[in-house]
Amino acid sequence: MTATHSYNRTLLLALGVHCLLWFLLPTLLQPNANLDVVEGLTWGQEWQLGYDKHPLLAPWLTYAITLLSPASNWPIFLLSQIAVVTAFCAQYAVGRTFLGKQPALVAVLLLTLVPYYNYLTPEFNPNILQLAIWALTVMFGFRAINHNRLWDWALLGVCSGLAMLTKYYSVVLLLSVACYFLTPAGRPFWRQKGIYIALIAAVLVWLPNLIWLLDHDFSTIRYGAARGSGNEKALADHLINPLRFGLSQLAVLIILLPTFFLLIRGESKQSSSAEPSLRANRTFLTLIAFGPLFITLLISLSTGMRLRSMWGTPLFTFLPLWLMVFSGVLLTDVRMKKLIRVWVVTSLFFASVFVTEMLIAPQFGKLKKRAHFPGEAIATKLTTEWQQRYPQPLKYAVASIWLGGNLAYYSDQHPSILYDADISRSPWIDEEALAREGGLIVWNESMDGEMAQYETLLKRYPHAEVQPPFQYSWHMNTTKEPVQIGWAIIPPARSIIADSE
Repeated sequence: MTATHSYNRTLLLALGVHCLLWFLLPTLLQPNANLDVVEGLTWGQEWQLGYDKHPLLAPWLTYAITLLSPASNWPIFLLSQIAVVTAFCAQYAVGRTFLGKQPALVAVLLLTLVPYYNYLTPEFNPNILQLAIWALTVMFGFRAINHNRLWDWALLGVCSGLAMLTKYYSVVLLLSVACYFLTPAGRPFWRQKGIYIALIAAVLVWLPNLIWLLDHDFSTIRYGAARGSGNEKALADHLINPLRFGLSQLAVLIILLPTFFLLIRGESKQSSSAEPSLRANRTFLTLIAFGPLFITLLISLSTGMRLRSMWGTPLFTFLPLWLMVFSGVLLTDVRMKKLIRVWVVTSLFFASVFVTEMLIAPQFGKLKKRAHFPGEAIATKLTTEWQQRYPQPLKYAVASIWLGGNLAYYSDQHPSILYDADISRSPWIDEEALAREGGLIVWNESMDGEMAQYETLLKRYPHAEVQPPFQYSWHMNTTKEPVQIGWAIIPPARSIIADSE
């Protein structure tokens, strides 16, 4: 066996271990799902064409994957790693065209050094799903411009539509792809039918959600704008917000970049080809590697918009490949051994951080309030209390996003949630059906603001019967003040009639 084949097998093994590690660690150690997960299931089980915070794809997939094992956490952790593996495969497919098998695998392994691809993956949400969808969009775009096959163009369009169904932030990727078709290498495609097939496919895939947006006054886009709203009158916002975001993204590359420079230090480089097709591919790769980040910073610079650091999750999928292509790095035995050692140390570091957060820090009162929340116990308690009183299943609950999401996720009856009694945020709720079928009102008595809010809310349901509160301790910590749950029952209409008789 040659050294190249041996390293290829080692790299593949490392990638397999990486994905298995970040599936098993949260499966074994994280007792409660994260906010985005329970919220996604609450949305997804309603099968809406859009939601007040995000488009439909991530919620639908969240609910669908949990059908494998309802009220369990492992399907969600599996879904995250499916997204990660998909991104790895797409990056490898593009990289193999540029560099061959081994350098393409090295580019993928470099990507595992970015926290977005390891430590942050257990919380499946639209950001994590973007890793897969963006990478597939780029892969089919690359294949379309190189092979000009109609089915590649069609798949580029489908993936572009799916990107918009994942998160509207994907527009920065699609604009970067579109920029290629304004270059000398890309302009000839406007005289061919492939690009129009891609456009039609993208619109058709996105169309149901676009119609929903129009019907709901662009509520999802307004939510995103509100989260990133900046003060346009303050010049400092136009400078500080993009700078802060840029620095936060540089921080996630703090292992990747030094590792790469360690690989290329002191070695000769391959000569680069000036072949036109290679120049065109390099142009496309450069636009993909840096275009989305540049457009994001430009938007913030011009509007003062505040950027959330997690919006950067999908930005760097093709950065390691770009570094490999433009450096022309030669993969010697010494370099390969350095890379593998760095990968082992990095993997152990992030795994240790995760284990510490889940098992050790809670013993000293440092809880991750979502991951250590007693959501399953609370949901089981509430569902059992309902079942002891009424023969029909629990169909509805009025609660906050967090408490309601845990109830929907962990209850075996998965009730529909009316978020904070706000029907505009929960359009799937039929208030007449809720009054007819009954349900629960749930609040956290440990939070003064939430308790006051629900005391007012109870007045909307005059037949609601307030029940004695109960409490549960946090996972992995019995010294912290327990979670105190207040709750009330909205009796089914026929139960009210029977009692009055």
